[in-house]
Amino acid sequence: MLHISFEQVERARADHREQMGLPHNAAAQHDAFRRNAEDRVGAHLRQVLGFQFPRFVALRQQGRFFDVGIAEPHAVTFAGGLAANGMLPVFAVYSSFLQRCYDQIIHDLSIEQQHVVIGIDRAGIVGSDGETHQGLFDVAMLSSVPGITLYSPATYEEMRCSLYKSLYEHTGVCCVRYPRGGESKLPAFDPQAPWAIEPKGAKPRLLLVTYGKLSAQAVQAAQTLSQQGVPTAVLKLLRLLPFCEEAVEQAMQAEYVLFAEEGIESGGIGQMFGSRLLENGFQGHYRVLAVHDRFVEQATPDRALALCGLDAQSMVQTCTQWMKEQQTEDFDR
Repeated sequence: MLHISFEQVERARADHREQMGLPHNAAAQHDAFRRNAEDRVGAHLRQVLGFQFPRFVALRQQGRFFDVGIAEPHAVTFAGGLAANGMLPVFAVYSSFLQRCYDQIIHDLSIEQQHVVIGIDRAGIVGSDGETHQGLFDVAMLSSVPGITLYSPATYEEMRCSLYKSLYEHTGVCCVRYPRGGESKLPAFDPQAPWAIEPKGAKPRLLLVTYGKLSAQAVQAAQTLSQQGVPTAVLKLLRLLPFCEEAVEQAMQAEYVLFAEEGIESGGIGQMFGSRLLENGFQGHYRVLAVHDRFVEQATPDRALALCGLDAQSMVQTCTQWMKEQQTEDFDR
């Protein structure tokens, strides 16, 4: 048995983040929660105190901070009970461990229409955390549950806006998924809008649709394709659920639509988006680029994205080859 103080844990985590070149962004990610002064807001913690939430948050929120260890399903039911009694619980959990809570989310939260906010940490590919910690299944899992609100921010400002809306503007089960590490460098997408296109007002031949951390890769790919003579834009989704029908209307104008998703393909938003396009009579070409029927092995995030064909270079190659093949087929007809 190891006896480790909170101070040692915090110091080791800080040293690790410095070695990995990662920003100390926990406070930024949870800024909206930390600033909140309402007594009815409480938080649950899945991990060792000081990892998901900094220790000073727990100390400042005494009486409203509950460490449930690794009992994730219990935490969801516990949150539902608190919500039923007028509290506003916030539950922070790794994406991979939220998988254990599917039954409780349905029966103890969604059916009961309880207002609970779930912060889904480690969303997407996590790199050195390993194969078992890849956050690839939460979107497909949650998309099957009625009444879910799901955000996937890519920047700190989007994170703050999404968390604020989940706390104060929405009802029911609200989830905010965010990746390991820092924010992405992106154009000025509106952090308040459920979706946005860049360049604004664009009517491109090729449209890349994506969300979350993968948006940075899509923006790089779009810039390269545009330089190669293919007018390309990026449609970035911030709110994944409820589904944004207006985003589909925007995509209808493109000849080619590629949906890039850092998650499992089956049941993902990419498949849902394609289904909506077909229902609306889309006459162009559509393709989903996601993790197809596999587990992603341990590697650096950049290496794992490349192996899955989800980095910017792979997107460029996929789109170039795909458009070439479609043009050949259309010519043969």
